[in-house]
Amino acid sequence: MTFSFSLKAGHAKELSALPQSGGRCGCGGVGEQVDSRKLRKASRRERSKPIERAAQITLEHTPRMNMNDKPNLVATFYQNAGAIHRSERENVNGAKCLKIAARTLRSVDKTRAAILYLDCCNLLLPSTKPQELLPPQHSADDFTEALGFLLEINAGTGTTEPNKWLPEAIGLLQRLCIILDIQNKNEELHKWYLGHIIILLTLLDVDLAKETFASQAKNSSYTETPESDIARQIVTAFTNHDDRLLKKVQGDLDGLPDTIKQEEKLVSLVKKLNIFRFPEAGVVAP
Repeated sequence: MTFSFSLKAGHAKELSALPQSGGRCGCGGVGEQVDSRKLRKASRRERSKPIERAAQITLEHTPRMNMNDKPNLVATFYQNAGAIHRSERENVNGAKCLKIAARTLRSVDKTRAAILYLDCCNLLLPSTKPQELLPPQHSADDFTEALGFLLEINAGTGTTEPNKWLPEAIGLLQRLCIILDIQNKNEELHKWYLGHIIILLTLLDVDLAKETFASQAKNSSYTETPESDIARQIVTAFTNHDDRLLKKVQGDLDGLPDTIKQEEKLVSLVKKLNIFRFPEAGVVAP
């Protein structure tokens, strides 16, 4: 029970201060073993102590866990806490618990960390009809952190699974743009508009890139920006198979908008854009 006490002492104040909201969470791993129906039927007294309950659930599974594996232990605790908050319709609390779990695993279990980040974002703004929902105030920061991590680990997938995480990144990016548009954060919005085009062309989905750029161009604040100009050039290059135009953009990376230059993973994707790469194999045509 020492572990349970240390968790309560170290984190009860932090988690009890989190804002309340309602929703669902897609917690995985050990957290999935928590029966949400039973949690909802718990007495009011039990439901008022999510941290103690998360500690108890985590302890119940310790025989199957390596107690020396502290990142996994801490992540499992917060994942369980996220599941409990989900069962009580507390989106924001649950999302913050899942984000802490993801951060704990960033360097030791990248796949599980990515899944936890995705679950965190799904709690804040689900992918189903996101335009009809009002995202929590600070959700843009959470989506940006999750998206950055997916781009980071995608860069390390190598040739065996090239661009494995980019489809998931697009799902986050689309909802992030909705949030940024609602919050009138145009500079960030324009950066990720261009980022969306870069990722689609990395996946060689030229038709969707054209449709997406046309949709973005309806935003009057975007059409005259440097980001829009770069997006137009690279979409035109892929549409017309104009390798010279693409090379011109790639040869002048210093000319990229400052917002993009700050995102190293997006710059890396721009450098790797290739009109003649086969998407299935991830290789360059002879």
